[in-house]
Amino acid sequence: MTGVRFPAHKLHCIDNEDKRILLTATGTCIQSLSLNDGKCMSVWPRSDDTDSDDDDDELDGRPVKRLKLEDGQDNFLRRQESEGSEASIEIKTEGRQRQKGERRKPKIPDLTLPHVSHLVTTSDGKHAIAITAEDKAVRVFSVSRKGRLRQLSSRSMPKKSCALTLTADETTILIADKFGDVYALPLHPTAGYQRKSETPQVQTNFKPSATALTVHTKGNLEALRQQQTQKQIPPKKEGLDFEHRLLLGHVSLLTDLAIAQAEIQGKQRPFILTSDRDEHIRVSRGIPQAHIIHTFCLGHTEFVSKLCIIPWAKNVLVAGNGEPSLRVYDWQRGVETQRLDLRETFCRDLETCLPLDRSIGKLAVSGIWPLSYNEKSRGLLVALEGLSLLFVFALTRFELRHVQTLNLDGNALDVVDLREQHAVVVSIDSVHKPCSVKEYRDEDGRDVDPVQIFTLRPEQLHEVEAEIFGVRLERNANLVSFRMDGISIESLSNKREATGYNQDKGHEKMYSVLGEFIYGLENLRKRRGKATDEEEDDDNDEAAGAAEGGLEEAPQTA
Repeated sequence: MTGVRFPAHKLHCIDNEDKRILLTATGTCIQSLSLNDGKCMSVWPRSDDTDSDDDDDELDGRPVKRLKLEDGQDNFLRRQESEGSEASIEIKTEGRQRQKGERRKPKIPDLTLPHVSHLVTTSDGKHAIAITAEDKAVRVFSVSRKGRLRQLSSRSMPKKSCALTLTADETTILIADKFGDVYALPLHPTAGYQRKSETPQVQTNFKPSATALTVHTKGNLEALRQQQTQKQIPPKKEGLDFEHRLLLGHVSLLTDLAIAQAEIQGKQRPFILTSDRDEHIRVSRGIPQAHIIHTFCLGHTEFVSKLCIIPWAKNVLVAGNGEPSLRVYDWQRGVETQRLDLRETFCRDLETCLPLDRSIGKLAVSGIWPLSYNEKSRGLLVALEGLSLLFVFALTRFELRHVQTLNLDGNALDVVDLREQHAVVVSIDSVHKPCSVKEYRDEDGRDVDPVQIFTLRPEQLHEVEAEIFGVRLERNANLVSFRMDGISIESLSNKREATGYNQDKGHEKMYSVLGEFIYGLENLRKRRGKATDEEEDDDNDEAAGAAEGGLEEAPQTA
């Protein structure tokens, strides 16, 4: 696997009058690419920690100092531009003071970096929000007109996050973690924020309420003796040291989060939709009444993996799950209007592309993206985890109609709609074989572009009841080709294979080493039919622990 690069597993587009930028999360780094010529404009984290002005190219005409790097280190650390960030690579230096006349020793970058798991941007394109997995940090970046990324803040959450979105006014970040809680954080930390003062704890000896007069059995007497020898009460854990609010919680592992609005008694009211591993979709009121449950959207028989509120029909919710199927809801009333079983509808396509070690029943919906060509021609793009297929649907009222099945050169990871260009950018898994999450591509095989662009065309379906308008995707080799420079996965593979991930519990290896990071929906599936209640509880604890731990350490880049 020498030289194989981490695929762009997350995409987000900024396309307005000021800037036309594609942001990609590639392993441990975020890249900003120009939508005009495909060039790389900025990379976070930087190989230098110079905090430059966003609009200056040459820092008053002076050349930028760069780190002296050893051979074999990732070339994403060898950049030509000079923007820095608050969370640039930590520099390890000698602890003693440098003597007069002594030459400065070269700085050695600490290459232990966390992986980027989520990425979103504000509608004006001025800020980007990312979540890094291993340190559970929520990072806010400013994005300049020239695409430069500069980190403004970093806040570490108590548990690993599974979903990220912004409220309608884009002043608050909503984060769902895999232990069932949803938090609200201000986009920009309030200056001078101080945590509510807590009552100082006084170290006191523990005094049990029971006495030798109330306890009689030998076992209880021994337990009482041990309690009496306990000297101090364990200190209470402190909360988060930044401004936050716990909005709501599930008693199950959360899988996705969405924001919606509805007109209630003549006023626009916000709602928060959350899905979990136990087949539930809960509709809660928005801030500040998020603790009030409005309704539920039920009917799933497997974990709910994806939620999508349709932008042009805001009362319609399309949800994907691990059956795998798509379900359409009128979410305000909690009523299911359609169930589309993907195994039955696309049985021939799925059986043709799936390798022998994967079955149709072990697939899950990994992405649902709304597409729009104009006010009339619109559609939905649906992907299944670890498949090189994209399914295009038209939506009429509360019903989906299949328009197209698109074959890709690799597994679909993420999609972003370039509305101004009537095009769609698709992130491709260029490392694994098509429709495989275990086997890597042959080194002597042809290279696959990790980011591909497709042209969007209007599509009209003629049916007996009415004409339905949708969209269709077409390959176009004349569009921009992005020149990305990702990080190597060689050190990731070596490190993770050495740890023997999940082998101690006798589990069958489900994903490759890289696949454990860019995939993972199958880990949510419960082992039904052969597990006792005790084993089922262990399974739930294991899934939560995997969500919390993820990759044990941030792998070092090559």
